[in-house]
Amino acid sequence: MEYRYGMRLRGYAPLCQPKEGLLRREDDTTGKYHDILVYNRRLTQDEIRNYELADLGQQEKYPKEVTETLFEIDESLRVDDLTPDEVFDCICDYEGLIGYGSKIRAWVRNIYGVDLSKIGGTKS
Repeated sequence: MEYRYGMRLRGYAPLCQPKEGLLRREDDTTGKYHDILVYNRRLTQDEIRNYELADLGQQEKYPKEVTETLFEIDESLRVDDLTPDEVFDCICDYEGLIGYGSKIRAWVRNIYGVDLSKIGGTKS
């Protein structure tokens, strides 16, 4: 069996991916990842997190651009464990809108009638 992983933040290079069980590197024709890695074994959660990979057998919770921004903020963040509200607050703070996440969500709800907390957590 083969297991596929997307390289989210960097391309294939020495010491940038787990070595054990690596069968090959492939180009990502979708442009979503720098490279696709194919293994003959399932990687551990620590390997996936430490090498900043995406398990292509599972749907990622947030788009690549969001994930990359969150890793710029704090490389130790466990992005898939964050709620959409936590992600929104973190990015607002990063963009200089410190403490405005809940206020912006309220504005969107009041102006557009859209409650972001009821639609978040999946990519379109």
